[in-house]
Amino acid sequence: MYESTRKKLYYQLIEKDQQALIYFIDMDFMKKTNDLYGHDMGDSAIKEIASIILKVISKEDISIRYGGDEFVIITNYSSKDLSTKITDEVFSFLNTHIPQVIIKIRNDSLNFFGFYV
Repeated sequence: MYESTRKKLYYQLIEKDQQALIYFIDMDFMKKTNDLYGHDMGDSAIKEIASIILKVISKEDISIRYGGDEFVIITNYSSKDLSTKITDEVFSFLNTHIPQVIIKIRNDSLNFFGFYV
């Protein structure tokens, strides 16, 4: 799967001479989450954030989990106006939904407030 994604990205950006817009999203407090609540809770948080990211991006965009708690979104938009629109949509969605994400495992829950985009 990685190889096909890499080839798709290469074709879109290099062969079509397009520019990329790249987002780096870093979840805060993952080590603390894992230490306090266990890795099941941390894994659930990562899955929830991945699900939210997939709701924002289009089918042409590429999202990658990079490292333990970081995500990368790569788009092939070259229009500045369109790039600004996508940026606004991603920030708006994450700022609206991330503070409300509550992961429930067993009889415990955890709110996530710290994210950098």
